[in-house]
Amino acid sequence: ILTDGAVDNKKDVIQQVKLHSDSIRVMCFGLGDGCDEDLVKSVADAGRGTYTIAQDGSSTLGGDIIIALGKAMEPLLCDI
Repeated sequence: ILTDGAVDNKKDVIQQVKLHSDSIRVMCFGLGDGCDEDLVKSVADAGRGTYTIAQDGSSTLGGDIIIALGKAMEPLLCDI
């Protein structure tokens, strides 16, 4: 998920991710200095994924996306 974090229904977004977290993993990227970091972190946590905050003017977003995609390809343990 790429977001500036400006949503009106933050709890609903997190709840939807939780509802599907048994079959998905969510990597969340917060874009810009004013993004809602709590939303970005909460969505990633609910989706058993990772998060990255890219500040305005960041030159590392491409590398951060590659790292997140690598983590997304790792096997996910469940029903242990």
